[in-house]
Amino acid sequence: MSGAGESIAATPLPRVTVIVPCRNEGQWIAACLQSIVENDYPKDCLEVLVADGMSDDDTRTVIETFAARCPNLRLLSNEKRTAPAAMNLGIRAAAAA
Repeated sequence: MSGAGESIAATPLPRVTVIVPCRNEGQWIAACLQSIVENDYPKDCLEVLVADGMSDDDTRTVIETFAARCPNLRLLSNEKRTAPAAMNLGIRAAAAA
């Protein structure tokens, strides 16, 4: 709780991790990732982990393209191919954990 005279703006923002489980989402993943990276949360406080379930379309290529230009976005390989496994993989890989 801030006292009188303290600025709320001086309070540091928490680090946030967004985990995106996906598999064969080539048609939609670019729009999804674009909406996440274009938000106004400070990039140095935001981590985006995309856990791909071994897609056999162009999903991984699209994610790799985003990762090349967004240093706070990482591609994870979800070999179990399920959403719960993707979430657990992301949680373990998260810097904010």
